[in-house]
Amino acid sequence: MQVRGLHLLLTYKCNARCRHCFLNSGPDRAELYSPAFAREIVAEAVRIASVDHIFIEGGEPFLYPELMLTVIDRASEAGIWVGALTNGFWAVSKEKARDVLKPLIAAGLQSLSLSTDAWHEEFVPAERVETARVAAEALGIETDIMICRAADVVCRGRASSALCSSGALDWESLTVCGERLQSPGRVHIGPSGEIHLCQGLLIGTTAAARPLGKILADYKAEKHPIAARLIKGGPAELARFAAEYGWQPQPGYTDGCQLCFEVRRYLRRRFPRLIGPKAVFAA
Repeated sequence: MQVRGLHLLLTYKCNARCRHCFLNSGPDRAELYSPAFAREIVAEAVRIASVDHIFIEGGEPFLYPELMLTVIDRASEAGIWVGALTNGFWAVSKEKARDVLKPLIAAGLQSLSLSTDAWHEEFVPAERVETARVAAEALGIETDIMICRAADVVCRGRASSALCSSGALDWESLTVCGERLQSPGRVHIGPSGEIHLCQGLLIGTTAAARPLGKILADYKAEKHPIAARLIKGGPAELARFAAEYGWQPQPGYTDGCQLCFEVRRYLRRRFPRLIGPKAVFAA
């Protein structure tokens, strides 16, 4: 597998607990990259010839600006483009926003993405997102605002039960997976080295146990018990597999992601290395 991007989930901790969060992040989560692991992942990115960008995510990575600096400084020194995603909680004023961003930009941060929508606004006022955007643009880096509307909600993670409890689609009709599981262009790497092909769907070997480059080179989708079935026939094919272990469908689903997520939740105890971390699937 050749990937161009590494998305580093520095932490699953977040100041918010949005109802549509893929990873079930929130204030109660404690997982966090160690500085040593952050340095090692960047070093691996440098060794993997195809990687040309790193994106820092969470949870909420701006809870740990010093850890962000470690990643940004080392990656930019190696010529790797670095961006970051945040909810903008820290932009309580123009002055504070500039103070937060200046050292990150000086270290090499090149792009800032800001998430806001009705669910984020339950925790972070939209004015802070705008303040962060204005500050970032004044400091000379590209920015974009990511808005998830009700029609855009993907029913996995917390959204599967919080926003998408029931739908009109029969499970057998959900035969397409939208993820590029055969050859992903990017992977997400969590605090314990877990490598997400899709949020909560893991390669199975952690980057803390083996060099990341070797793991990616050895990945064969057709040998992955979960990915292979999703490629063959989407969430419905995975559901048929789960039925062998006693899974039973609900009357209807909002989308294929909801079916896939709920089937994976059921299968997690049988495939803990491939489906996790556990907290992502907490009811």
